[in-house]
Amino acid sequence: MVDVQTATLGLAPLFRVGRIPDPLTPPDWRFASPDGTFDGRFDDPRGRHRVPSRDRYRVLYVASQPAGAYGETVARFRPSVRTLSQAGGANPFWRAGHGVIPRDWRVARRIGATVIFVTRPLVDLAHPETMQALRPMLAPMAARLRLADIDLSAVTGPQRELTQEAACTSTSGWTTPARRCLGDCATSRASIPSGSAGRSSWIVRGSVH
Repeated sequence: MVDVQTATLGLAPLFRVGRIPDPLTPPDWRFASPDGTFDGRFDDPRGRHRVPSRDRYRVLYVASQPAGAYGETVARFRPSVRTLSQAGGANPFWRAGHGVIPRDWRVARRIGATVIFVTRPLVDLAHPETMQALRPMLAPMAARLRLADIDLSAVTGPQRELTQEAACTSTSGWTTPARRCLGDCATSRASIPSGSAGRSSWIVRGSVH
């Protein structure tokens, strides 16, 4: 029987780009989307089921290197695939409005660093055995989303409802600490591969209201 695999964080600092005055403060609920999430890959999905915010958690996405924190945060400002295809090999960053980070966005954010003392195991979502262990529990959601399978491509793909469900999976019937930390309000959440040059991203989940 396959089991959820864990990752080691260590005591190296982790970085996050966030809003002033404290980039390490959980996002304010007033910035949440209509479905109650902040459009993050592992946000609490229970707002869709009308669970009040006081009973839901918020998530901080941090990176092992400053470049990873910046890369994940400013990725939204990259030229779109359509813009790139129409550029004909030219650099679209020189065109007005493409690849430019707005000044009001920049001045409202800072980079913060922290060291997390892990009290519970961290789930390694990139591990193949973790994917296999999660398949039965995530199968209903995957079927609704018409996914062919649950693997690393699904976890890093555009269907964030699936990964949000994984973050909120019930612990019913689970016995090992590694599994138990998926459903509890843990100090730390998971390890996933980052889209920024292979740098690691970590998800910190807490019951801060």
